[in-house]
Amino acid sequence: MKVTSEALKRLGVSFVRETSGIAEYTLTSNGLKILLLEHHLAPVVTTTIMYRVGSRNEAVGFTGSTHFLEHMMFKSTNDHDSARGNGFVDMLKPTGADYNAYTGADSTSYVICLPREKLGLALALEADRMRNLKLKDDERESEMTVVRNEFEIGENDIDDVMYKQLMAIAYAEHPYHHPIIGWRDDVEQVPLSRMQEFYDTFYHPNNATLVIAGDFDAEQALSLVRDSFGKIPRATHPFPTVYTREPKQTGARSFELKREGMDNPKLVIGFPTPAASHPDHHALALVADLLGSDSQTTSRLHAALIEPQLALECSSHVAASRDPDLFMLSVTVNGYDKIKLVEKAIYAELERLKRRGVGQREMARVKQANRNGTTLLRSDPMRHAEQICEAEAIADWTWAVEYDDKYDAVTNQDIMRVVRQYLTIDNSTTGRSAQPDKKRHKKTAVDTASDTGDSNSSEEIELPVPLQPEAASTSAVVKPTALAAKVERFVLANGLKVLILPVPDSGVVSVSGAIRAGTSLAGTNCMAPEITAKMLKAGAWGLNKREIATRLDSIGCDLSFSIDEFAVTFDSTFAAAAVTDYLTLLGTVLRQPRFAPSELRRVKSDTEAEARANIGESSTTAGIKIAQALYPRNHVYYRQSLKTEQKHAKSTSIKEVRQFHAEHYVPRGTVLSIVGDVDPASVKETLNSVFGDWTGGKPAPVVVPPGELPAQKRRINVPLSGKSSVEIIIGVPVSLKKADADFSAAEIANAALGIDTLSSRLGVAVRTKYGLTYGIMSSFEDVRFGHAPWLIQFSVNPANVEKALRVVDAVVENFLAEGITERELKDEAGRLYGQYVVALRTTAGLAATLCAREFRGAPLRDLDREWKRLHSVTKAQVDEAMRKHLRYDRAVTVVVGK
Repeated sequence: MKVTSEALKRLGVSFVRETSGIAEYTLTSNGLKILLLEHHLAPVVTTTIMYRVGSRNEAVGFTGSTHFLEHMMFKSTNDHDSARGNGFVDMLKPTGADYNAYTGADSTSYVICLPREKLGLALALEADRMRNLKLKDDERESEMTVVRNEFEIGENDIDDVMYKQLMAIAYAEHPYHHPIIGWRDDVEQVPLSRMQEFYDTFYHPNNATLVIAGDFDAEQALSLVRDSFGKIPRATHPFPTVYTREPKQTGARSFELKREGMDNPKLVIGFPTPAASHPDHHALALVADLLGSDSQTTSRLHAALIEPQLALECSSHVAASRDPDLFMLSVTVNGYDKIKLVEKAIYAELERLKRRGVGQREMARVKQANRNGTTLLRSDPMRHAEQICEAEAIADWTWAVEYDDKYDAVTNQDIMRVVRQYLTIDNSTTGRSAQPDKKRHKKTAVDTASDTGDSNSSEEIELPVPLQPEAASTSAVVKPTALAAKVERFVLANGLKVLILPVPDSGVVSVSGAIRAGTSLAGTNCMAPEITAKMLKAGAWGLNKREIATRLDSIGCDLSFSIDEFAVTFDSTFAAAAVTDYLTLLGTVLRQPRFAPSELRRVKSDTEAEARANIGESSTTAGIKIAQALYPRNHVYYRQSLKTEQKHAKSTSIKEVRQFHAEHYVPRGTVLSIVGDVDPASVKETLNSVFGDWTGGKPAPVVVPPGELPAQKRRINVPLSGKSSVEIIIGVPVSLKKADADFSAAEIANAALGIDTLSSRLGVAVRTKYGLTYGIMSSFEDVRFGHAPWLIQFSVNPANVEKALRVVDAVVENFLAEGITERELKDEAGRLYGQYVVALRTTAGLAATLCAREFRGAPLRDLDREWKRLHSVTKAQVDEAMRKHLRYDRAVTVVVGK
């Protein structure tokens, strides 16, 4: 909506420019840059504030300070303090806001997505912490160990380690040399005064851009911005500039990384390229898209590396940064003996691009895919706001607006020129995995009936005081949704269930599907369901694998199949004009897969390699061990070992795959939800044409045997060397399912205990007070059909395992003994409903919700009863539900690591 000049004058706001639906303003009192992106399809709004300070503003001795300060920005101010029950997260919790922050090389951004009624709250909180943050030594000390744990988690991720090493070798002088999280010693030792200096130097309105995206009135939004930010003075000092430039590289560089347990080696190659504002950036981005990734069947890297089974994963990417950055290729190689072959194949592909360029058809396909990606990104106001902030960080917001036009203007000559100029061996930095010693540490699980104490076991655990009713609460006054009446549900003659929700003027369509063909139906071969799902896109009658991929490219979407215990699911979003083409292709893929023996061999090999790669992965190991401890063999939720999965994958036959598909991929076991800019009558006609003659038997019934409580509380230690952090899972089976009368009460209990790592009881104690973990959460793993586990999951430094477990014990036992507070009850009901509203902000979110509800048999009318369901629960009901279901006295604890 256009804001009148009279209104702008009254508000003290200057209009700057408007293009492509984005309006730029400036708060005249302090220079705050404001960008408004109206998007009225859902009652949700996103605020993103970006400060022009990132890791490029750091140097040795205080690397990671910007990221550390980002963590501290969630601490106290004069007006908002968690000790008084009105801290930043305390205020947002009852609104159900999706909030986060991220630090990059060039900027730091803070995001809040919440119901539109609470826009004023989000702006007030951001304005308050812009200049009123109170940095305290005790909070710095506890948060340091949190950041260090985040660092340690990264050290367990081989891809993260390879990337940090690549940047450190490729950059000798420019601060992109340093990891964004910082070097470990700097993280541990950086003084509070250094963070205070960063805060006082960079956190000012005239060094920030505020983006508001979503469902709001422009004049009202600007009024709220004025009220919140208008009194903050502009900085009077100049903002420091980064003047260090990286010298031109004069020869190839390389490094090796040796890690225990790396069965699938890694290869990374980086080439220095210009800043994102340079004219050559778009040509380099197009080259990266031509090379593609393992998930893009029509891409060049897929043909060169995945098809001949030289690699399991691959990707190409050119960084868009304020200063010159890297064009990167990353590969998970299929064996150490293939590393040189992969390098040779990569440079051969670059040589072809340098000499021959690209044909018109391939060029058009990649350019159209880029346009499609932009359409889908901008259908979500939260993602659109993030894109605009990233553009602001590297150049200006118009960089994002103009990107597609400049991308489309790239010529074949441009492609050949930039490959010759930048992507050469002499201009490269290459990182390779070195084969570890053959002797490997053998995992041996040690099962004990009680916890192992440590030297400080007598230390008293002091728990934070739960928020009290008299403290300020901001439960959102949010209108209940009114969606059910807009949804058209029907069943085809063959039993296929369909839900259609028109969202006019959205410009996109989202399709979600679920087929009752999950792993619980495996029979004697635990991998048959998964391999069947993976084979669906590997070719159909009349379409080979590449032809399927080409059609998906033309539609402008992906079609990936996921599998869990009960369902094979898929989700796609694409431009509305392609709905008929998509549904036609979907019908072919689901109904007529070819299951060619050659493709089965490839899928089996890839599946075996995936299992092999996860053998030394601590979180996977912990997940398998807890499932094996809580459930008997052949139970739905029992997990086979990775070696068993490898064995079964290897033995899977074409006959097994075809038989599983024939028995379980049937219309009566399938649900489709279609949401977006569609004409329901036209979609129904297409569905009848594509799926109307699909036949099949009855779907297998869902049968979940009860899970038996362990006889006593016990602990399983799984030694795993070569890891910087320890993974911990605590679990117990619960009978709970969504249809149960006490589900809402149990859901609220879990939310208060562990739904969020910053504001729930576990997070406030384990992370915020004691600084023992980067993240801790509790959850009911699957409440569709009951008897799934309730889990607490977190990671810690090896030295902090025992203390962390004692803190968790104290929190859970205190919660079960004293029950939920009235303040928590109100806040958590508001949080859960707000999260529900926020999740429905996109067509994809709506489609996924409709499909999931239909699959588990929930009545459509319940779609609009979430507010009443949550807000009618009493404290007595929550206390009863938690003591019934959260049987912590019988829980199994799995500890994986050093």
